[in-house]
Amino acid sequence: MYRVMNACVLLALMTADVSHAEIQQQYMYKMDAALKLTDHRMAGKPRHPLLLAANLFFAHGAAIAHVPLDTLLKYVDALHDAGAGRVDINLSLDPWRDGDQGVIKKYDAVIARVRQDGMQLGINPEFNRSNDKTYGFKAWTADALKYYPEIAKRYHPEVFAVIHEPTTMAARMGEKISANDWIVFAQEAIVAVRSESPHTRCGVGLLPQEWAYTKRILMLHGLDALSVDIYSLDGLKILNGMIAEAKKAKKSVYVEETWRTPNVTGHEGTLEAWSSVGIGNAAYEALDQRWNETIANYASVWGMDAVTPFWTQTFFLYVNDAHDGALDPAYNGRVIEAIDKGLRTDTFRAYQKLSKEFK
Repeated sequence: MYRVMNACVLLALMTADVSHAEIQQQYMYKMDAALKLTDHRMAGKPRHPLLLAANLFFAHGAAIAHVPLDTLLKYVDALHDAGAGRVDINLSLDPWRDGDQGVIKKYDAVIARVRQDGMQLGINPEFNRSNDKTYGFKAWTADALKYYPEIAKRYHPEVFAVIHEPTTMAARMGEKISANDWIVFAQEAIVAVRSESPHTRCGVGLLPQEWAYTKRILMLHGLDALSVDIYSLDGLKILNGMIAEAKKAKKSVYVEETWRTPNVTGHEGTLEAWSSVGIGNAAYEALDQRWNETIANYASVWGMDAVTPFWTQTFFLYVNDAHDGALDPAYNGRVIEAIDKGLRTDTFRAYQKLSKEFK
């Protein structure tokens, strides 16, 4: 019922002899219209309590080693000031596998500050391309079963996503991995986490295109939650079905990651590279606020537990130049400077207002 074809939106922009500015304006107009249509479909429906969470992007497994600890702590405090009730961290197993005490101590300090600020913690381990290319599914899952319990015991997160986007992880590993392999691993991982942190809620994170995993995932013994990632309005109709299945199985649901679809056509490369294009562009600041509000309302209408904006660098800085990608080192260097200076954007302030509305 919420289907809005973002692919068609982008195809409509692929016309000859139009300037970048014109494409940008058309994109913003069409995306805003799609968000309004989604809002209209939810109008008058009852809302449910919702936790506003936020991803601590600079604590991502591929980023944390390159960000000063003082900046990371200021980032945590900023998310608290924005009203986040939980901080989600997409960490890597690398530091535990490699015995990198410097990075582990950074995580210790960051998570201690999360707790000091009175926020919950979500852990979403990921396979990252920073790993050796020969380090595939078999080795990674063996390490996960070894280190998940250690991480759970060390931090006792409220939520631990034992799988995060299985098809994305498989693409990073460069392997074809069956749904059954992921499901067998997930069951073992839930047992491993619970062995050291019995009160941690275990979840599995899926994209809409991974809907075929849903029913078998929901049958896992000890599973508490299904999490979903929303980067496109295309998949909402599919997500509605996934959410309904989870509710029927008496599992909670939350949005583990969300941000708007980027303004890009004909882009080649990885999903991560595609999804990060233009995220820090100042032209999209108002649109980002609209997206976060719409997805929060969607999550509330569907009775989800929480919603987690992903690219939270935008809470601190937008730019007006070509270095506006969320994975662009130049952009992130400037975001570090903005955090250290205590800068905040209107997207930060809009999130702050939104968090108060759901308290």
